[in-house]
Amino acid sequence: KTRDFYTFTEPEVYIDYQKSCIDTTMIEHNGNIYRYTKNEDGSTNEFGAPSKTIFIEKSSTGILGDFTHIESPSLNSNGGVEGPAIFKLNSDDVETDTWCLLVDNYGSGGYYPLLTTDLDGGVFARPTDSYKMPNGARHGTPIRITKAEYDAVMAAMGEVEPTPTPEPTTKPTEKPTPTPEPTEPTPTPEPTTEPTQAPEPTATPGAQPTATPGSQPTATPTPEQPTTAPIDYAKNYTVGKSVVKIAADGTAVYVAPSKKTAASVTIPATVTVDGKTYKVTSIAKNAFKGCKKLKKVTIGKNIKSIGAKAFYGCKALKTVNVKSSVLKKIGKNALKGTATKLTVKVSKKKLKAYKKLFKKSGMGKRARVK
Repeated sequence: KTRDFYTFTEPEVYIDYQKSCIDTTMIEHNGNIYRYTKNEDGSTNEFGAPSKTIFIEKSSTGILGDFTHIESPSLNSNGGVEGPAIFKLNSDDVETDTWCLLVDNYGSGGYYPLLTTDLDGGVFARPTDSYKMPNGARHGTPIRITKAEYDAVMAAMGEVEPTPTPEPTTKPTEKPTPTPEPTEPTPTPEPTTEPTQAPEPTATPGAQPTATPGSQPTATPTPEQPTTAPIDYAKNYTVGKSVVKIAADGTAVYVAPSKKTAASVTIPATVTVDGKTYKVTSIAKNAFKGCKKLKKVTIGKNIKSIGAKAFYGCKALKTVNVKSSVLKKIGKNALKGTATKLTVKVSKKKLKAYKKLFKKSGMGKRARVK
């Protein structure tokens, strides 16, 4: 314990359960402490929380008091997450007390929000409205600031400028009405044969202001909403022969082949989900787990990283064709347990760099990169 972050008491065990757990975060409400922790173990823990999910506990006797478990089927269904961060939403932004639990989908996409109006109920759900998270946000801590501080930050970052947009709506309407009236009464007697020209000036200012403010405000908000609303970052999408997840940074993660019995698999360069195309830039860990018949894999041109144990135990895998020239990272044991004489084919330009990279992938000594 510390009161100044310079001097500390001797460390003590705080949580000691049968199963491994990490990333505890807490919040106080009405004198109670609510504790959110990740089950890091590979199996369901003593509270019924599946592996790699968040479970909840409550104490009415303080941080060092006794905690009881709060059941949460909704958190049990959000797997593959960690780094929870819990905070209360500003009362000005919501009608009832609402808390947001950020969870890090570490396999693809980073943080996404889950909301609840009852900490004791343990029911969390994704926002029904669209939301936007910073690219790659993970393992963070929200900090409460005042309205004045918020305005100062937004002004400094140049994000407040959209507010003056309504100004053009009043300016064009005021200008066109006086302008045509004084100018046109004088020329009216002159051109008796030219009534056709008289509407031209009136039509020009009259049509422009109504079309400009009328079309722009309505058109601007519409394209922004569909970008995030339809995509569920925790959901697996089956696209052709691939199972993918969409990350918050606008890329796709290759999760698995749609058929585990496939002998040959091509990891695509792009996938289209709900009418939008995403680059496939990573292969998830354990992506090909259980693919015992897999003999050949072609890695798409946009792949930047291969997850740990991605091809682990694929004993029949003899050929890996790497089309990507942007591959930077290969996770631990990604190719361990593949065929003894595995051949990884790469471009001549990347041969030297990829030999070094694949050396740490766990492939056998007789495997080669060429």
